[in-house]
Amino acid sequence: MSWEQQAVLLLESIRTHFKSHRIVIYNLGISPQYLAKFKRICNVVIKSFDFKWYPPHVSNLSNSAWKSLIIADALREYEVIWQVDPTVRFQKNVLTQISSQVLPCTTKAKLSNNITSCGKSSFMFNQRTSHVLPASIHKNTLKYLPTEIPKIGKISSYTSSSLYVIRTDYTMNNIVKWHVLCALTQDCIAPLSINTQTNCRIINGIQQACHRFDESIINLLLVNAYGYTNDRYFSNIKRLHSIKRDKKQQLDLQLLQCK
Repeated sequence: MSWEQQAVLLLESIRTHFKSHRIVIYNLGISPQYLAKFKRICNVVIKSFDFKWYPPHVSNLSNSAWKSLIIADALREYEVIWQVDPTVRFQKNVLTQISSQVLPCTTKAKLSNNITSCGKSSFMFNQRTSHVLPASIHKNTLKYLPTEIPKIGKISSYTSSSLYVIRTDYTMNNIVKWHVLCALTQDCIAPLSINTQTNCRIINGIQQACHRFDESIINLLLVNAYGYTNDRYFSNIKRLHSIKRDKKQQLDLQLLQCK
């Protein structure tokens, strides 16, 4: 099933639970057929992404270097974004619940210039992976993002398929900026000797790294920014959404058009 077909099912789940929120779709190579369909969906904005402005490795979609650049671009225009991959399927609307964890403290902290005092990060993961963080980090990446590995030995890694981000000075200067710089440096985001297997694990205490590109980077940045306390950047909302790679497309896009 193509990413475009996956996106159709994502859009359906968004519109089912978020009736009127703006949806911004970044065009990384959408076919003319689907581009025309997406443009007819209610309250959707299509934004182009010009790879020519970036190093050659960014155009390799599999390393997800483009994702950090899209997040940074979106935060220039919107104060709050929810970045999701096409495989995400929302199961309920918890926007109030997730924003209530972050927004009140973030607003107050802006006035005191002490955003780190907030209980929750303004850059939030929403779903765990099945492995610990050290199992998904390439050694080259640690040259750019120094981390005390013993302190993260038992810390869970979280998927970057769903990210809730609020534009604050702290987030932009301590997370987004370094995420972008790493993405623009191939040896940081996608070292040439990477193992792209998805079965991340540690066997007999030995790291069997399966570098997860942007996901590894964001996890490292957040675990360092929040003192190796991962509950500060995880929403922990039950049954928020699922990650699916559906085999069949079951939706008529006409159902999502403005009436």
